[in-house]
Amino acid sequence: MVNIITIILLFLSKLLSTSSNSIRSPCAEIFQYGKESGKDVGFLEIGVPKTQIYNFNVTLVFNVASDAPLTDNSVKLTLMYNTSQVVRRVLSGNRVSYIVNFEGDALQLSQIYFSGKLVCGIDEVDQPTGDIKIITAFNEFKAGVEVVAEYNRLFKIDISEDKCGYLEKNVVEFSIGGQRAIKLNWPWIASIIDHALFTPVCLWAFYEDIENRPGTIVAFGETEFSDSGDINQLDLHAVSSDTCAKSHEKLASLVNFQTFCAKGPDGTGPCRGDSGGAFMIREGNKWYLRGVVSSGLENEYKECDAENYVVFMDVAKYVDWITNRKHTLKKEQDKPKQIDTRQPIIDSELDRKQQVFCYIGEWHLEITEKIRPGLCSMIYIWFASIDVNGTIQADNVRRLHNFLDLKPRYASKIILSLGGYADYTTKANMGIIAGSPTLRKAFAKSCLDVCKTYDLDGIDIHWEYPNLPDQEGYVEMAREAMKLLNPAGYLLTIGGPADKNRSGPQSGLRIKELSEVTNYINLITHDYHGDSSIHWSGGGLNINAPINAKDQDSVEDTLKRYIDQGVPPGKLTLGIPMYGRWWRLKDKNKITIGSPYIQGKQNDYAFAPAFHDYCRHLNDTSWTVVRPTLEVAPYMYRDRDWISFEDFQSVQDRVDLANKYNLAGVKIWSLEQDDYDNDCKYECEFPLMRTINNRLGRKIDCDFIDPNEKKEDIKEGHRKRTPIRDHELDRERQVFCYISLKENNNFTEYLQPNLCNFITLMSAEVNNDGQIIIKNEENFEKLLMTRPKFTSKILLSLGASGDGATKSSFQLISPHSAKRKAFSEICLAICKKYDLDGIDIHWEFPDQRFKENFISMMRDIQKLLTPAGYLLTVAAPASSYWSSPTNGFDIKRMSLITNYIHLLGHDFHIDDSPDSNGGGTDINAPINADDEDAVEDAIQRYIEIIPANKIILSIPFYGRWWKLQDKNKTDIGSPYKFNYQGTSDGLPAYNEYCSFLNNSVWKIVRPELEVAPYMYFEDNWISFDDVESTKARVKLIEKYKLAGARLYRLDQDDFSNKCKSDCAFPLTRAINNALGNRVDCNFGLNMKIEPKSDEKDQEISNVQLNIEDKTINLGLLVSSGTRALMSISVAKIVFITFFFILFNIN
Repeated sequence: MVNIITIILLFLSKLLSTSSNSIRSPCAEIFQYGKESGKDVGFLEIGVPKTQIYNFNVTLVFNVASDAPLTDNSVKLTLMYNTSQVVRRVLSGNRVSYIVNFEGDALQLSQIYFSGKLVCGIDEVDQPTGDIKIITAFNEFKAGVEVVAEYNRLFKIDISEDKCGYLEKNVVEFSIGGQRAIKLNWPWIASIIDHALFTPVCLWAFYEDIENRPGTIVAFGETEFSDSGDINQLDLHAVSSDTCAKSHEKLASLVNFQTFCAKGPDGTGPCRGDSGGAFMIREGNKWYLRGVVSSGLENEYKECDAENYVVFMDVAKYVDWITNRKHTLKKEQDKPKQIDTRQPIIDSELDRKQQVFCYIGEWHLEITEKIRPGLCSMIYIWFASIDVNGTIQADNVRRLHNFLDLKPRYASKIILSLGGYADYTTKANMGIIAGSPTLRKAFAKSCLDVCKTYDLDGIDIHWEYPNLPDQEGYVEMAREAMKLLNPAGYLLTIGGPADKNRSGPQSGLRIKELSEVTNYINLITHDYHGDSSIHWSGGGLNINAPINAKDQDSVEDTLKRYIDQGVPPGKLTLGIPMYGRWWRLKDKNKITIGSPYIQGKQNDYAFAPAFHDYCRHLNDTSWTVVRPTLEVAPYMYRDRDWISFEDFQSVQDRVDLANKYNLAGVKIWSLEQDDYDNDCKYECEFPLMRTINNRLGRKIDCDFIDPNEKKEDIKEGHRKRTPIRDHELDRERQVFCYISLKENNNFTEYLQPNLCNFITLMSAEVNNDGQIIIKNEENFEKLLMTRPKFTSKILLSLGASGDGATKSSFQLISPHSAKRKAFSEICLAICKKYDLDGIDIHWEFPDQRFKENFISMMRDIQKLLTPAGYLLTVAAPASSYWSSPTNGFDIKRMSLITNYIHLLGHDFHIDDSPDSNGGGTDINAPINADDEDAVEDAIQRYIEIIPANKIILSIPFYGRWWKLQDKNKTDIGSPYKFNYQGTSDGLPAYNEYCSFLNNSVWKIVRPELEVAPYMYFEDNWISFDDVESTKARVKLIEKYKLAGARLYRLDQDDFSNKCKSDCAFPLTRAINNALGNRVDCNFGLNMKIEPKSDEKDQEISNVQLNIEDKTINLGLLVSSGTRALMSISVAKIVFITFFFILFNIN
């Protein structure tokens, strides 16, 4: 049986009605209009290559009048010969003939394709385009003198995704040709095209991977109860053509890269009459067309063999052809002339260090828009096929133009890769080409033509794998291609076999000769152990791509083989996998390499999961990770699941190997398998790619800004910003000062420089719409106006423990993507408006319900702030209750999103907290505690999960004041009066209680365990902090190498020095000095001093007399602020100099 798969794509367009006899044929040499029994027909004669005698397809494209009354049989195709006649004609070099019956006035032939290649056609420039198109398929053709497709179904597709895929009516009753009634609850199947009750199906717009995908077919075919006629539906599971071909030798002759297969449960599947039926997949709330029924097998009783797979034409392979065909069908003479500015390739002058060659599956719909500048030196689009004549079928690479259109943005060369592991036809054709001098020259010319036509930068031959007789011809084929490509400015690379059976001496691979006729050899060191490998480990588990191995079949062994045979290391790139291998164990207790697995798992689509598929498991403690010493690359297991995988450490190990042997760089297989959307919440997108680039010495950070984007104008007075590079931030001795700007608060005038690296303002709320409302805007703007004096970055904090309104808003905003996006945009806008340096989110505290929502909200904010140059920080709970995994703060993922984590180590015990001690007095923030709920315990919990230098430890500048129930019971844990917590005195600031510290009526106790002190007088009991306790907290920062301190709050320090310390801000100065940030009492010229006595004034006068002649010189040494001394009164000059001298004396 000759398997001819015919797809007719009928494009809706407006066409003047004309007689078929007056219509010009698009290609008179193979197609002519005529008459047959008085009816309009077409006669098609087409030559079939001998290599495709049993596997070819003819595709006709018609223009359709918009008001044409089309029916199921608007087009019929008749093959004029039986099977044996077709074979004889092809073998003798004669054409195969068809008769095309069609409704003449309604249809006009536009294009003809043979096996996907345009063989003739009318330019579509003047053809109108629309969102609704019609697709039909008919098959199968049986041997006979006259064969007509009995059933060919028409149905609508909506390529705009505007109104498609939804169910409009549950049951529809209508008739076809008045012959029968049909009950239908799948309204997107439009057998009657213009029926008003139909909703078009959506055109496929997602992944190409089809392995094990569930879908539904709706068609009219035969059932076990009746002949075809009634519409039926059936749920199926799909598999790739590769899997299908392995399942049955007859199916192997029916499938190709443009097909997939499917079958239903318990021996069910499509049957006769179902040809053209729609295979639909549900994505979200819509249904999408993925395939159309093509052909299947018969059993011994000549019945449909539903036990085996049925073949479908894969709509995913035709998406661009349907939606954007002008790109490939436009006449050559209509293309704009390009000026050839390429310089010849001189192989010896190519860059042979730090190269990153990224392979990308061309079907991936999203990756084209997500690739960022600097990720790759070259981008390889795989794969194009090659016909038996040596011609590259570049038009079949459906999204090639998507990559080419964005080429300036990628800042990378683009190479077209030919062949691949699953294109058996191209593999066979390569063998034929390699053996023929004439075809080798034709292939070389096709390589050059394709590069020029598509403005590519070169060709990659990815022949998996040449047989022993092909090896000599392979070298010559590459030689011919390089002879044409390099002088014209185009590269030639090849894929180099890695395993010892295919690259060892027994393979016959001419490694040294190939290196001389190519520019680079990209080693396939990303894949050693798959179920189809001839070097398979015999049924036992193995590492996908071991760096070393006992059987000497590993990455390093491959490198040695190539280099030992004379290949210059600078010609080689090392293949790095972005995927793993996933098996099911036969015995879950046998998990070591070599243990038996269940073969069935190999057929699962997840058998080779991408990094973005399994990265979520890496932080899941239910999986056990093992790093073998010899193989280096890790594996993980859980129950019966076993995955050989790659992570940050393993890809770095592979880069180190490339550097060790001085290779040209690395080959990435393949880019779309990285976590390009950051679903696993790393620092930013493409985490593995960034790791690889940085290890190679190519600096790649989270700055993914399109260099072609217009730079935003900087407002007058605002600072120019560059994207935040998290790894470049200072992570030592940082001081974040939180400030509350209350009404009538005169704190701003006391604020001095050098106290803080960052000032975080607690002066805003967020409403339910995500709007940020500045409270006390007068004080807010007043502080911003004095910014040059502070030399500090300024952040705006949103939310706090007492801000219930903002907490409620976060709960409303975070679950909804649209609200999160709007809120994120507002965060960015307010940073720009006030020239802030970032946003701090202080959600205190979300529970488990909002865990994922919180992460999503922070991620959305980070995506806008980081590239624009603004910081994002977050407040993190310290208590064991709120920081536990069962609550709403995801420590690991939050650290990957934000620049600093503010660990709220300033507050552990309040009366309404779930972690309260149950009514007894307690230290507000104990450094240690019997219940292990203390500052040091919190630090230890966090650094087990995230880097210590991401953490800022919060230090309290306030205490807890209780009224004791019994003034004679003053120990920690003594009962207190609950109502006292609610008074304004319940949280006294340091500047409120510091006057008690030198008052002997207050008894001070410093517990050895908790470290932080408390004091009591009568029935008053205060847990507090002072200079000594804050220094003890800083010691924890140094001990655990945290990033710094968070002062909560700066306005609670003794900023006016009313308690008569050495000078103002005693706690802040103590923390800075303990951290190593030298801050003394010289705060500038605006310090307000209250002289302690007339005697002190006399001392100042005496100092003035003694040093008057040196005042100017000494003043110049104090600080930059004293450079204006000449314009200041003598009294002020003496004042500054006096403190300078005291500092040096002390």
